[in-house]
Amino acid sequence: MPSSHSSTTISIKSIQAEACAYGAKCVALARVEVRDDPSDATAKRDLGSLASPVGALRMEASNSPSPSSTPR
Repeated sequence: MPSSHSSTTISIKSIQAEACAYGAKCVALARVEVRDDPSDATAKRDLGSLASPVGALRMEASNSPSPSSTPR
């Protein structure tokens, strides 16, 4: 009988993947802003503030335990 924990893990991984995708889109837009106006301090700040959390999300998603390796 599958445990509810397995479906929760899949759901969390799905949310993490979606967050990574949206974060990557935000970083891409911020890079365009910096490229278009290199003297725009706000665009540089925005890019810097986005890059770190998106990297952390990707790292967390890749290091998440698989359902089979999760202690019960």
